[in-house]
Amino acid sequence: MKNNNRVSGIDIIGNVPWGIHFCQFYQTKEDLTDILIPYFKAGLENNEFCLWVLPVELDEEKAKEALKMTIPDIHAYLEKGQIEIIPYTCKQVEEGALDPQIALNHLIEKISKALASGYDGLRYSGSDFCGQEGILESVTGKYPIIALCTYFLDICNATTSFDVVSNHQLALIKREGKWEIIESFCQKSIMERKQAEEAQSVSEKRFRALITASSEAVYRMSPDWSEMHYLYGQGLLANTESPSHTWLQEYVPPEDQSHVIAVINEAVRAKSIYELEHRVWLADGNIGWIISRAVPILDENSEIIEWFGTASDITEQKKLNLN
Repeated sequence: MKNNNRVSGIDIIGNVPWGIHFCQFYQTKEDLTDILIPYFKAGLENNEFCLWVLPVELDEEKAKEALKMTIPDIHAYLEKGQIEIIPYTCKQVEEGALDPQIALNHLIEKISKALASGYDGLRYSGSDFCGQEGILESVTGKYPIIALCTYFLDICNATTSFDVVSNHQLALIKREGKWEIIESFCQKSIMERKQAEEAQSVSEKRFRALITASSEAVYRMSPDWSEMHYLYGQGLLANTESPSHTWLQEYVPPEDQSHVIAVINEAVRAKSIYELEHRVWLADGNIGWIISRAVPILDENSEIIEWFGTASDITEQKKLNLN
């Protein structure tokens, strides 16, 4: 691949290699363009073909206006075909044009044409692969491509945010007016700009902030789950703000404890993501249902050093199913 070290255009990230697959959470159009305009500007200036699949919140004319504010000669790039802007339309959805597999085939075709036209590679942004990020991951390591997926934060709950971060090498989120990086726990960060322990600590805090913002319970566990480090229940579950060895008895009804422990033990053995729907004691003293998911945080020797998890209320869903 030509010049594997590429300019991202995003100050907080710096240079990136071909094959990076990362994402951005945004709440406003301004958040979106704040990252994507310099991102595409860098691609255009460095002989890359740029493909921007617009989200529903941004129309084509507004996108072009935003580009022109930073790239005065954007129309020249558009006319020669170095950047293509694809609007999101209801018709596309109805006709299945945004099906992830169709989108992937379209992307591969664009890469081939870009290389044949003399471009170094392709720079992409869109939300075509929402929920199907693994499909995109299958090509990012094979072709000269930089992929930035975008997610509207208001429609992401704790579970979907967890999945999004896990399926990208890093994520960008704006907190208190500043962009921050969340590095994935489930993939080795390709940035490698920090020591492993420092990166893990900083990433964990930022990821915890993201999940907490989703108003669902978050918790941390010791490697073998014998100790709960903390649980912020967000009104769903009672808080545990200091280490507890009796968390199982405090949160899980006696008749359900053996099943919960069995699933935990298997996740610990396999060093895999823990996921289980089970009953709990809610903060109001009643019994309810949650779906709990936790990811193991590994050290450089692939040993579990702790677990980070989320819990979402599914009580009403369970009641409907029973009826």
